[in-house]
Amino acid sequence: MYQVAADKINKRQPLDTMDALDIFAREGDWHSAYLTSRVKNLTAWEVKEAHEAKLRQNFPEADVKICDSYEEIKRTDKIFDLVVIDNNLLGTTHVEHFDLYPQLFRILKPRAFVVQNVIPDPYMYRPMVADEVQKRRKEFYSSSSDIVPLPYIIRRYHILATKNGHIVRWDHVSPWNGGGVFTHMMEILHA
Repeated sequence: MYQVAADKINKRQPLDTMDALDIFAREGDWHSAYLTSRVKNLTAWEVKEAHEAKLRQNFPEADVKICDSYEEIKRTDKIFDLVVIDNNLLGTTHVEHFDLYPQLFRILKPRAFVVQNVIPDPYMYRPMVADEVQKRRKEFYSSSSDIVPLPYIIRRYHILATKNGHIVRWDHVSPWNGGGVFTHMMEILHA
């Protein structure tokens, strides 16, 4: 799936012209391996120090920062052509990538691409979904249910962009792994 995302975005703007940010870089083994290995410059944020050595080994030219991405997005003064959000669903107090919004919009160049995973049905991964996860999904997607149809999810990101002075000029959704996760790619412009 990562190769599909790289190819689709590369057709719209060559990846090798982009300054990219991988918000949850891990060891550079998720989206990073296909997207960010082809960009002009890579910034990689990762919270776990245990991943730092392997991440630096995989991307020796990258600007690697061990940090809390949810806090760093509020502080950084860098802006990017491509932002990759492939967050871990387990072992965090954050629900999916919701706490990155609306700060995400302030780190985008006037024309930028965002790649993120979205999950219409959280029960696909967890038989029981905590009350807090259900509540946050309903709040973020402005939905009466924590199971949110994919078209409604996509429309929500368009609304968020508009509310924050941007427009989604193009987007594409592809199944990520056949297990109910989808990769959502957006081209976002400053309005």
